[in-house]
Amino acid sequence: MAGSIFGMPVRRSEDPRFLRGEGTYIANQPAANELHMAAVHSPELFGRLVSVDTEWAAESPGVVGIYTAADLGLKPLGTGTRAVPREVSRPPLATDRVRFVGDLVAVVLAETEQQAIDAAGLVWPDIEPEVGVSSVADAIEPGAPVLFEDVGTNLVHESHQGTGPGALDEADVVVDLTVVNQRLAAVPLEPSAALAIPRVDGGIDIYVSSQNVFGHRHSLARALGLEPEQVRTIVPDMGGGFGAKF
Repeated sequence: MAGSIFGMPVRRSEDPRFLRGEGTYIANQPAANELHMAAVHSPELFGRLVSVDTEWAAESPGVVGIYTAADLGLKPLGTGTRAVPREVSRPPLATDRVRFVGDLVAVVLAETEQQAIDAAGLVWPDIEPEVGVSSVADAIEPGAPVLFEDVGTNLVHESHQGTGPGALDEADVVVDLTVVNQRLAAVPLEPSAALAIPRVDGGIDIYVSSQNVFGHRHSLARALGLEPEQVRTIVPDMGGGFGAKF
């Protein structure tokens, strides 16, 4: 095609195989003796995690293992930016407290996906609810509950843009405006998914539905206590991302 593509139809070269049902997604990746994982989520916004009762779930058909933070000892995930201190890094599984609705408190491994989901529904997290807030504005008010007590504040990074004080002193009109955007949840056709295959050399191959393959590699290596070179992340076809899979 000569010239600019603006305003011109662009033929996508990848469409034919997708239309024929020949895409290769995470669930299509072959793996021998694979196990399926389902997560147990916190129903509470904020609170102290007292214990996780797994007794009933352990007796559920097909269950191979149930793990909490104490069982795995994983390191916290990175914050994704050097501007944010590591003290607020999110633990892969909740340890002493839960910090949002949906926080992970345990994972269940089973022989089939449905068995894992069924067993996860039988895990009972004992959480002592505490007062929480659901907006950024409320979170930085004096006396607001603090997500990470060791940090002592919910304000972990602050930046300023502008020309400095006094820049508008002689302006005829000054407009002070607060703009509130709606929250957005991207909903790709394929949800976030991963397939992890341990290697005999102590490393691991991970197929992941990700828009940030190297970011995932570094976070996983840190959590698992491995060098980044020991973790190979592979992205096959990905059923949508829209920024949510970074």
